[in-house]
Amino acid sequence: MGSRELVAPWMWLAGVLSVSNPARAQVVADIVHAFPAPGAVAPQGSLIRASDGNFYGVTRRGGFDDCGTIFGMTPAGSTAVIHHFSGPDGCHPGFALVQAHDGALYGMAPILDEFGQVRAGVAFRTTLDGGFAVIHTFTGAPQIPLVEGADGNLYGAVTTLFRMDLSGQVDNLQEFPGGAVTTLMAAPDGNMYGVRAAYMPGDGSITYSLFAASRRRG
Repeated sequence: MGSRELVAPWMWLAGVLSVSNPARAQVVADIVHAFPAPGAVAPQGSLIRASDGNFYGVTRRGGFDDCGTIFGMTPAGSTAVIHHFSGPDGCHPGFALVQAHDGALYGMAPILDEFGQVRAGVAFRTTLDGGFAVIHTFTGAPQIPLVEGADGNLYGAVTTLFRMDLSGQVDNLQEFPGGAVTTLMAAPDGNMYGVRAAYMPGDGSITYSLFAASRRRG
């Protein structure tokens, strides 16, 4: 199976690695796939392992329009592109996917203007065999990966923290003017917890604060 070499931890997103002796500072790992690959360039975010046993992720570049792709990969390293982003359905995705309780994969991607600047964002759904659909378009840029809550809804952030059902219906929960959500997680108590970064006018400093968002409606 491929070459064996010492891999620094921050390089592990380049492929799926089978790690031995994980307690050691440096470990020997098997590289099962290396990017760039045909049709997929510059993987972004984390891989997820889906219910079919395969791994799924996104690339920022590659595809028919060089807007990035969604790809699947077997544990042995065989890869296949299951969606090519084209621009209106997102371009240069940068966050990991999430597999929701319905078995589909969900994610976020920015939409760029004619100058290549982010002007909006989309939430999308894809089946494991590539049945792709945009389920919601946002006026703001995606800030974090989607997270599935205990209530079965998806949570994320653009200019606001939002809750979204699997059909794409969105409820805005909290605005964060002058800042951005950097982390969001679903806790065992059923609530969402996260970190917000706020940019201070004048000196350009950044402050961080923790927040909690109840999953209850109303």
